Amino acid sequence: MKLTSRGINVLGSPVGNGEFTHDFVMSKVHKNKELLREIEALGDLPDRARKALSPIIRLVEKGVDVARDHASHAIENTHAT
Repeated sequence: MKLTSRGINVLGSPVGNGEFTHDFVMSKVHKNKELLREIEALGDLPDRARKALSPIIRLVEKGVDVARDHASHAIENTHAT
């Protein structure tokens, strides 16, 4: 765990000043942008493949929703401080 004067990463979540939180969220968004593009492209699969992969797709979409909610919450908190 790396402690700086701007903030700290606690269990995968940023705790610190607005700049630290914003930088943390943006780095996560940039790292996962390509993965999110690939997940969205799954909607272009033929029906048979989509049916076979639907349990995995639902699981990944749920994870993306959770990550998106977490990022939105962190950004909202950045603007609130």
